[in-house]
This record gives sequence, C-alpha cells and structure tokens, in this order.
Amino acid sequence: MRTSSAEAGRSVVGLPTVAGMDIDARLPRGTASDDLMTQIHIGNVRQVRAALADQAHSIQQALREADDLNHIGRCGDDPISRDAQRMFQAKIDTIVAAHRAYVVELDEACDRLGEAARQYGLTDDDTAESFRSTEVPQSVPFR
Repeated sequence: MRTSSAEAGRSVVGLPTVAGMDIDARLPRGTASDDLMTQIHIGNVRQVRAALADQAHSIQQALREADDLNHIGRCGDDPISRDAQRMFQAKIDTIVAAHRAYVVELDEACDRLGEAARQYGLTDDDTAESFRSTEVPQSVPFR
C-alpha cells in the first residue's frame, strides 16, 4: 500500500492516525508552537488555548500597568545616578521586549490552536468566544 507524501510526512513527526484526526494545524511550521501542537488533541485543544489566552492577557495587562517604566527617572542629578538610570532602563527595556515577544508567541499558538479546533470541528457557538485574538494593542508604544 502506497502512502502520499503528506501521510509520509505525518508519520515522520509521529502524529497519531485516530479516525482521521490528523490535522494540518499539527504539522511542524518552524515556530515556537510546534512542540505544543504535538501534545494537543480533540479533547484538550480548547482548554489549552484558553490557558494560553489567559496567560497572554495577564502579560498584556502587566505590560500596560508597567507603562511608567517606559522612562524611569534618575535618583539624583549626579553622574552615578545618570549612569545607573541608563543601566536600569536598558535592563527594563530588555525585560519588556522579552515579554512582548512571548505574547507574540502565545498569540501565534492561540491562533494555531484555534485553527486546530476548527479542523477538529469544534467551532460551535459556545466555543467561539475562546477564539478571540489576544494581540497586544500597538497604539501604546513601549520601548
């Protein structure tokens, strides 16, 4: 019995073949969510997506609340305070950038999990709310 190249690719990544439940959303894409997608199935896709969406929302809220860290002031007018302010601001900016990048990864994973749920046929009205986008609003600049 011959297999198509798509079937061969699926067996290489170890996807199960339970009643046609192989879905394109689970195929590797070279993104941070590839490992996650090997662990989802029809029974947990909505719960996993909801947990990641909650995490993204919490991080976004924390970033909004930390907006005053966008520009920290100096403790004094002396040279040491000036140098310390620059050093601390650079560290804060690095931490904020890492959190923003993580939110982007979470958004990509949530989108992909939504795609998987739709491919599993789970897009009825009572689950539609869990597929809202979690994108960070870009109207608020954060270095």
